[in-house]
Amino acid sequence: MKLSSFALGSALVFVTSVGIAQGGPLNPACTDPAFVGASMDGGDACQRAFDSFAYATQQYGILLSAGNMELGRADALGAFPNFRLAFRATGIVLFAPGFQTSNIPIGPAQPGSVYTQSYDYATVEINGALGLFKGFEVGTTRMGAVDAWLSVNMVPGASAAGYKVEPTSKVYVALGGRLGLLAEGKSTPGVAVSFFQRDLPKSNITATDFEGSSIAVNNFSIDTHAWSATVGKHFGVIGLLVGAGQTHFSSKATVSWTVNDTTPAMQPPVSAGSTQTQYFGDFSLTLGRVDFVLEVGEVFGSDLKTYNTFDPHSDWGRSFASAAITFGHY
Repeated sequence: MKLSSFALGSALVFVTSVGIAQGGPLNPACTDPAFVGASMDGGDACQRAFDSFAYATQQYGILLSAGNMELGRADALGAFPNFRLAFRATGIVLFAPGFQTSNIPIGPAQPGSVYTQSYDYATVEINGALGLFKGFEVGTTRMGAVDAWLSVNMVPGASAAGYKVEPTSKVYVALGGRLGLLAEGKSTPGVAVSFFQRDLPKSNITATDFEGSSIAVNNFSIDTHAWSATVGKHFGVIGLLVGAGQTHFSSKATVSWTVNDTTPAMQPPVSAGSTQTQYFGDFSLTLGRVDFVLEVGEVFGSDLKTYNTFDPHSDWGRSFASAAITFGHY
């Protein structure tokens, strides 16, 4: 797999401009001898590496940004120094290529089915919300309250049969804010709109089959920007909330593969972006000043496609769940 640097550079530019998020065509890099060899031995592994990037992007985008920004609360805290702290865990069932059962074919890229394996994955975070502005009195309620939000997140590594996710950093920070449209009162629900940004630290993802062939997604990163609208009401110690919103995410990485103990001379870059729609509901139980919150939700609408077929498909909806313990002064 050795060609001139000019040929490699030309192919590299072409790969970057085409990307993979336009309906799942065969990526041109995977038919280019500069990457897959004159005999096309690396063609199928190349395409499966690109597909694995798209498949991972859709799922990690959900894990990063799905659900209520401030679990269990539908309105803004209001006046300074009102605050709220939350210890939260969010989980999702991820699906990853399972090449220990279905090996990576050697040869030109051909569309086919990729066996997947499921495993549980979760992030853990500490969230803090601080009231900045209490809003304006409107009758018996308030409108226009503003909160700031900060989250410190932990992302563990993960492994399954022949599959490994290794973050370069396991701690990162997210930022956001909330605008209270209506403060919760005796006869009125709480209503708010939230905005936040959460970015995944770079990670390296590898999948190896039982014959020693492998694919790799290196320096994989995702940036997410999300908004959601929430409405909720407390009935004594029980709180109920529903919400909906959207997340736009963009991701990038380089891909590589190994077949017949040979890897490409250069790693083609890849990038993608999409918007997903989410719906969620929270149930909370208040004991004194402490809330125990459970949330479940569903995310739909990613338009990322793959050349090969995964089950479940890359653009199918995914369910998620969160749990939190919260407390504060408000």
